[in-house]
Amino acid sequence: MPSAYSIIPVILCGGSGSRLWPLSREQSPKQFLKLLGSDQSLLTQTATRALACSGASASQLVSVTLDSLKKKTILDLASLHPDAANHVLGEPCARNTAAAIAYAALYVAEHFGRDSVIWVLPADHYISDEHALKKALDTAARAASEGKLVTFGMTPTRPETGYGYIQCQPQGNGRPAPVLSFVEKPDAITAQAYFESGKYLWNSGMFVFSAGKILESYGQYAKNLFENVKDAVQYKTGMKSLSPDKYQNLPPIPFDTAIMEKTDQAVVIPCQMGWSDIGSWESVWEMGIPDSEGNIHEGKVTSVETSNSFIRAGSLRIATAGLQDVVIIEDGDSLLVADKKNAGAMRMLMDTLKKMNIPETVEPNREERPWGQFRVLSRGTGYKVKEIIVKPGQKLSLQMHHHRCEFWTVISGEAWVEIDRTIKNLKAQENIFIPLHAHHRLENPGQQDLVMIEVQCGDYLGEDDIVRFDDIYGRMAV
Repeated sequence: MPSAYSIIPVILCGGSGSRLWPLSREQSPKQFLKLLGSDQSLLTQTATRALACSGASASQLVSVTLDSLKKKTILDLASLHPDAANHVLGEPCARNTAAAIAYAALYVAEHFGRDSVIWVLPADHYISDEHALKKALDTAARAASEGKLVTFGMTPTRPETGYGYIQCQPQGNGRPAPVLSFVEKPDAITAQAYFESGKYLWNSGMFVFSAGKILESYGQYAKNLFENVKDAVQYKTGMKSLSPDKYQNLPPIPFDTAIMEKTDQAVVIPCQMGWSDIGSWESVWEMGIPDSEGNIHEGKVTSVETSNSFIRAGSLRIATAGLQDVVIIEDGDSLLVADKKNAGAMRMLMDTLKKMNIPETVEPNREERPWGQFRVLSRGTGYKVKEIIVKPGQKLSLQMHHHRCEFWTVISGEAWVEIDRTIKNLKAQENIFIPLHAHHRLENPGQQDLVMIEVQCGDYLGEDDIVRFDDIYGRMAV
C-alpha cells in the first residue's frame, strides 16, 4: 500500500436502539451490546477491527455519535485504549449519514490533512473474515487515493429483502466495479431476481475516499447541506460539537442519496467477508453456533421439542415446549416473544411501543459503568429500585440529584459513603438515607464486590439527573 497517505477510520455510532429490543434501548442502542458471550461491545469490536485492518493508531480513530450518547461512547472506546476516545464528535440530533459524514470529513481534513483516506464504517456490524476485509480495504484505499469514491458491496448469499442493493458490472478478482445504481430494499420477487442475476450486491454502508475528494464532492453535489454543516461546526470546542439550532434544520438525507448516486466516480468492491448488519434477532441467531436442535440458549433456559430458536434469559428461568423459529429475550423488566423470521412484525411492535411512550424502550434495564454495573429490579410512578455492584477499589463520582432522594442498603461487601463531607462506613445489612440535593459518593474499599440495593424516590428518575463535582473517570469533562 502506498505510504503517501494514512487511513483514518471514521465510525458512525448513532443508533436508535430499536431492532434488538429489549436488550437495545434508546439510551443504550445496539452498538453497546455484548452479544453471544463476547466481552466486547459491537462498538469496541468494530474499533478493534478498524485499527487492525487500517494500520491506524488508536489516536487516529474518529467516531461520530449523538450528544446524548457521547459519554457512553467515550467510556466504551476508552476501555479499548485511552487514545481511542480522543476524537469523538457529537451531533445534537440525528440527521442521517450525509450530514454525519460531511461533519467527519471536515474534522479529518482539519486534524489529519486533506490527503488522508477516510474509511467510514458503522459501529454495529459483524464481520467474521478480517483477512478478506483488510484485502478489500487495501484495494479501496488505492482507488480512493486516485480520486474514486468507494463502497463495499457484499456478495448476496440469499434473496434478502432487508438490505439495500448496489447494481454493478462485476470486474472479477475483487476489482472495483463502476456503480450503476443504488436500489432500496426490494420485495421478495425482486430480491430473488437480484440474487440470480449476479449483478447486485448488498449495500454494506462502508465507504472509502480521500478527505479532499469527498469535500469537493459535497461542494459539487450537496452544497447547501455542506455549507450548513460547516456553519454548525463549533470551532471553540476543537470541532467536536455542533450548534443545535443550526444542525437541527438540516434535511435527514442518506449519504448514498446525497453523493454516491450523483457522482460518476463511485465504484464498488465485491466482498465476501461473513458480513451482517445485525439488523434482527434472526441475524444474531445466524452469527452463533446452534446446538443439535438448531437452538441457541443463553442464561437459565430449558427447552423440550423446541428447534431453530434463540432464547436468552437475563434474570428469570425460561422453559419452552413445542416451539420452532421463535425468539424469546428476557431482560428483567421486559420479555419479547416473537417469530424469528418475521422482521416486519418486530418493526410494527417497536413502532407501537414508542407511540405508547413505553419507558422500557428508552432506559436500559442494566448498564455497565467504569466502577461496576447496575440493573433495575423494579420501577413505577415515583420510585425505582436498583441492584448496584461496585468493583473492589472503585468509587462513584461525587454527585447530587435535583429530583430524587435515595435509600441504600448493603447486601454484601463494605461501603464508604460520603454525604455532605461526612464519611460513614457500612457493612452488610446496614443502610443509609441520601437526602435530595445532598452531595454524596459511594466507594468500595474492600477486596470483594460491593453489592447494594438502591431505592430512588422522586418526581423524575432519569439517569441524566446527576450533577457531578468530582469524578476519577473524567466524565465531568465529557
